[in-house]
Amino acid sequence: MLRHRGETEPGVKTKSEEYRRSAATCLRLADEIADPDVRATLVEMARGWHALAKQAEHNGKLDLVYEPPPAQSGEQRIAQQQQQIQPKNDEGKR
Repeated sequence: MLRHRGETEPGVKTKSEEYRRSAATCLRLADEIADPDVRATLVEMARGWHALAKQAEHNGKLDLVYEPPPAQSGEQRIAQQQQQIQPKNDEGKR
């Protein structure tokens, strides 16, 4: 099933819940796998999903709105100069 960016799985209320489900799936698969390298990879993936879940919860608690800075009039603009490399003045080579 294809989903648009930002959408959660059906039956999932938040992205953090979706990430926790993905972590649980990785851990369940790790328990079923005999290969230690694959098991270690799945456990590491579960850690990553869990970290994303924590970050999503944190982000959900923030109440930030991006507001671009006000446009500056011509007088208020700060002139920017670009530095250019100048050739060395070799006094003895003339």
